[in-house]
Amino acid sequence: ESAGFTVADDRLVYSGNFTVSIAKAGMFSVDLMLSGDYDIDALASPGISHWDEITGESGRVVRIHFRHKLMGDCPLSFALSKPVAELPPEIVVPHIQAMAALKHTGRITVSSDHGIRLTVKPGDREGVSEIDTSEIGIRDESALAFKLLKPDWRLALMAEVVKPRINVEFLHVARVSEGMVRHKHHLRYRLHNAGSKLFEISVPTDALGLQITGPNIARLEETEEGSGTWRIELAAKVFERPFPLTVAYETKYDHSAGGVALSPVEPGNVDLQRGYIVVFGSERVELHPADETKAAMQSADPRTVPAKFGQDDLAAAAFCFTSAGGQYNVRFK
Repeated sequence: ESAGFTVADDRLVYSGNFTVSIAKAGMFSVDLMLSGDYDIDALASPGISHWDEITGESGRVVRIHFRHKLMGDCPLSFALSKPVAELPPEIVVPHIQAMAALKHTGRITVSSDHGIRLTVKPGDREGVSEIDTSEIGIRDESALAFKLLKPDWRLALMAEVVKPRINVEFLHVARVSEGMVRHKHHLRYRLHNAGSKLFEISVPTDALGLQITGPNIARLEETEEGSGTWRIELAAKVFERPFPLTVAYETKYDHSAGGVALSPVEPGNVDLQRGYIVVFGSERVELHPADETKAAMQSADPRTVPAKFGQDDLAAAAFCFTSAGGQYNVRFK
């Protein structure tokens, strides 16, 4: 047997090649016992006519029927998988065992997605011997490899999900007109140590015409109606590359009631956040930063904002501030 077992946060996959050697008398069928409740995604061989799955006293058995009486070696390729809603802390590696086999040898490699750390559960392995992965040409330092020593081998793993470290750079562009502000937030996520496909942001509750856009968004929903907190699910994990998210909306204001206030879009579960707030005025609206804004915010030249945000030309902006954190409240009179 030459097999691989891959652990992802939503799926477990066991696949590889299996050779059954038949000596002396030939056989028209072979029974393989499967461990675990894994789905059979593929089972193929040049000599197979068909196969049946049987559940009996011996457990789960697949009976493979050959086109002709088989003698010698029969190569099989297989793929088993199992979806998981949440990765369990302990995983027993599935295996295929030829029933009535006198000998079972081979090798299995174990790997995982970024952000999942696997270790062998102490005292819960039998019939396997660990191999140095570098000696068999595997470059992944987190991978494990084992030599199979007997038919009824067993290997249990402990899985730990590593929490990603998330940094966000942002650009908040606000265009102020009479009674209305058009906001566009450019968020650039960078994930370290592990990946993620779930993100949360909090948007001001007075936002109108909200639009949230980004690559590979599979699902977008407000956690509770009117809360302003939105959960974003991607089609696949993001890891080691920037993930851009754009949030656009409008807010109304009454100049006579205290002027204009600009609030952030707040990403959830972020370790480090910093960015820029750029403000445009209009011919009919004159803006003056409030005293608390001048005291708390650091002014900057809008031309120094990095182009990586993909923004329009900012040179004509009336004001530009930098923020060393995600919390800010910029006010104008």
